[in-house]
Amino acid sequence: MYKGIYDKGIETIAKSLAVDGADPDLSPDLAYINAITGNKDEARKILVRLLTLAKQAPVDPGLLALIYVGFGQHQEALTLLEQAYRGHSSMMTWLRVDARFDAIRQEPRFQALMRSVGLI
Repeated sequence: MYKGIYDKGIETIAKSLAVDGADPDLSPDLAYINAITGNKDEARKILVRLLTLAKQAPVDPGLLALIYVGFGQHQEALTLLEQAYRGHSSMMTWLRVDARFDAIRQEPRFQALMRSVGLI
């Protein structure tokens, strides 16, 4: 995914979802790829499905933040990352190195979050 081979990433995730079902841990990756490659309608469908699921079972807000980064909705993504931090999401350990967050890395709120997590 990080190498720009998005078609291959979509194919791989789709195969896994076909075997394992609608995995809330993989669906955000698929939505993120769709959003950044211009298939925003498909990304929105996945987001809506995950938001509906979140009403019934926990969905990591950090994973939802990825989708909003893909849409370019940085403030929404940052709000979700702050929620993920308060919820002790394991995703916080990846903030420093996850390239999907590069678009918001220089945002003051992101930097504050990195300090709170102890990554800078």
